[in-house]
Amino acid sequence: ALEAFCAPTPACYTRHGRWAPSAADWGIDDRTRAVRVKTDEHAQHTYMELRMPSSAANPYLVLAAVCAAGMDGIEKQMPLPPAAHDAPTKREEQGQGEHSLVADAAPCNSNKDGSLVQPGNQLKLLPTSLLDACDALEANPVICEALGEPQIRWFTSVKRAEVRAIEAHVQKLLLGS
Repeated sequence: ALEAFCAPTPACYTRHGRWAPSAADWGIDDRTRAVRVKTDEHAQHTYMELRMPSSAANPYLVLAAVCAAGMDGIEKQMPLPPAAHDAPTKREEQGQGEHSLVADAAPCNSNKDGSLVQPGNQLKLLPTSLLDACDALEANPVICEALGEPQIRWFTSVKRAEVRAIEAHVQKLLLGS
């Protein structure tokens, strides 16, 4: 659900697999993960970096949604999944790209919260389009409640209108009208 705010334009979804995360995971000193945890060699200084937002993201909406999701996890005492380990994908092994989980993933099923899960795996893949991200956002009761249903409806309707406008413009260009 965070991806709609983190990647608010259709072009943002071309970043996935190119040093931008494609799954809702975390890892230690791994720039391809949604959350990167970096520490010094003595583990005395540690920081966390949310790598999902693109430069087009509104930092206020991202921060509000991240805080709502984080508070929900704390209140429900959700366990932190293990850190993702950097296993090369088929594309990497063939020298065709960096860390592209989406390109090699099997078709995904949708969870109740709108997130995508690869069959046989608990890896939650991030939406691969703005429309999918809007669907996931609307299906997430935590963020909808925290930011308010009117805000979510307004945001997703504007984003869907933007996608329709871009598609119409591209179609016009292709038809030469």
